[in-house]
Amino acid sequence: MTVETSPFAEVFGPKAQRKRVKLGVSSLDDLAGDTEKSMDTYRERLEQQKLLSGTSGDPETLGDTDKPLTMSIEPVFDKGQSKRIWNELYKVIDSSDVVIHVLDARDPVGTRCLSVEKYLKEEAPHKHLIFVLNKCDLVPTSVADLSLYVPWDLSAGWVRSLSKEYPTLAFHASITNSFGKGSLIQLLRQFSSLHSDRKQISVGLIGGPNTGKSSIINTLLKKKVCTVAPIPGETKVWQYVSLMKRIYLIDCPGIVPPSSTDSPTDLVLRGVVRVEKVEHPEQYIQPLLNRVKQHHMEKTYELKGWTNSTELLELLARKAGRLLRGGEPDLDGVAKMILNDFMRGKIPWFTPAPKTEGEADGKVGNREGRLGEMPRKRKQEETVEDEDASAEAQLQREAEAAEKAEQESPDGSDEESEFEGFGSDTEEARSRKPSFGATVDGEDSDGESADNDVISIGGSEVEDEEQEEEAPTPAAKQSKGKKIKGGPPNKKRRT
Repeated sequence: MTVETSPFAEVFGPKAQRKRVKLGVSSLDDLAGDTEKSMDTYRERLEQQKLLSGTSGDPETLGDTDKPLTMSIEPVFDKGQSKRIWNELYKVIDSSDVVIHVLDARDPVGTRCLSVEKYLKEEAPHKHLIFVLNKCDLVPTSVADLSLYVPWDLSAGWVRSLSKEYPTLAFHASITNSFGKGSLIQLLRQFSSLHSDRKQISVGLIGGPNTGKSSIINTLLKKKVCTVAPIPGETKVWQYVSLMKRIYLIDCPGIVPPSSTDSPTDLVLRGVVRVEKVEHPEQYIQPLLNRVKQHHMEKTYELKGWTNSTELLELLARKAGRLLRGGEPDLDGVAKMILNDFMRGKIPWFTPAPKTEGEADGKVGNREGRLGEMPRKRKQEETVEDEDASAEAQLQREAEAAEKAEQESPDGSDEESEFEGFGSDTEEARSRKPSFGATVDGEDSDGESADNDVISIGGSEVEDEEQEEEAPTPAAKQSKGKKIKGGPPNKKRRT
């Protein structure tokens, strides 16, 4: 085909012509554009290194080649990268309408699979992607009082950061005491109503090993339908589960995307490999101590006075009685125990969320930095404040109007002198008052109702006593000067 389109007859003829080399670019501008793309990719890789391994992404330390380079890797670190696992992943993605990317709240960037996100964005943009920060209960708190501990508060920074890209929820997987379950189910129902033309929708859960994908499914169904274990690689194949009539869940094995920046230490501390299959586990204790604060280790194991990982392992081995022949401490066994405690959340640690604008004072966008606050509640509080302010202004206007009216009326003083208050009674009312404690209703002993019901306390004024002596009431005449307790008989008293 190539010979027919561009024959070689003229190459060796009298007019010899040289074939041009096919270049990847047509001009210098295209070459410059390709160079800029390569530079952007390099910068993204540097940023990823900086987020994943602290100072390892620093350009000053990246060029350091004094350290020995290890080109070979142990077979145990290839787990989660086999062709079978990736086939299971793509089957789940192809069968799902909504993809839930499960992340570890302690290290969301380390458990994030950027290659899968890129694939969904380019090859399947019609599929919905959600981030779920699982294990938010393992995030340590900086508050000393544990009774005030709210586990999703420290996840709020990561929720705000990741919500700029995709919808993000904080979650705590537990059949009995979960958090975020209602929000996740409500979100899935919204996606179901969005695809109302279908009989059902499928929701696939993907993520790294030991991030809690199967635990989330068990939490949503309130029963154990998927096998779970605190070790990676428990789920071998994908699994279809019915959540409700129109929503199905798909469980997927954990995947580990290949990355040139991930070292064996990073894979071990993320829980990608099983600790019992790692050779020389004591070499990973010092990087672990670099991520954990010393007082947390001292409080967890009740040990003090150690300065490095070797001293810690020796002290812990002698305290636990894990000794070999000759009284030598079992460093490998103790190191595996510490690594298991680290991955299962017994040792508190977390990766701080990146700072955003406006978070210096704990507020973001003129709102308090709490994840549990809802805009509706704040709107109601603002409405109540506005109503209070308007009521105060109305009262002030009424007071000014009343004061102005008093100043304008010439007979204001006479009215005040004539008005004796609600306690002053006429002579007719005083003549009807009984002389005892408190008569409630305006009826006398004969059952005749008074003209006006007045509640008064006798014996409070001298003038009342004199008036009562001059004109005794029918009740007093009937009692013949004796004290009557409780008022007229067979009458219902009002208090």
